[in-house]
This record gives sequence, structure tokens and C-alpha cells, in this order.
Amino acid sequence: PKAKYTPCIKVCEHDDQGYCLGCQRTEDEVKEWRNRTVEEQLAGIEMLRDRKNGELDYDTQYEKMSDDNDD
Repeated sequence: PKAKYTPCIKVCEHDDQGYCLGCQRTEDEVKEWRNRTVEEQLAGIEMLRDRKNGELDYDTQYEKMSDDNDD
């Protein structure tokens, strides 16, 4: 299935921490994105916005992604 909402801006290069320079997703997040529900995609975009702004540390990001997938 094709993702309805995606943060991809077609800049698919990763930094030293493994985050895409365009959308801030890891490779695993990119691979699994299309399997998310619309609600999970929208929640993921919010989380990525926080990640980009430096508002999340690794543990918080992991908890948010796990919470998104628990629904």
C-alpha cells in the first residue's frame, strides 16, 4: 500500500546518527512507514517535527514510536 501521508521531501541521505537529512526518519522507519495507519502516519509526522527541532531525546523518540505502533 502507498502511504497517504509522508514526510519525504526526496532528500534521501542519512547523517552519522542514521537520520534522513530530508525527513528525519531512520531507514527502518522509512521501510515500515507504508504499513502504518493514517493516524500512525500523522502521529509519526508530529514526532519527526519534534525530532527535527531537537525537542526529543532518543528514549522519548523510541517511546513515542512504540506507542504509535501499540494501537
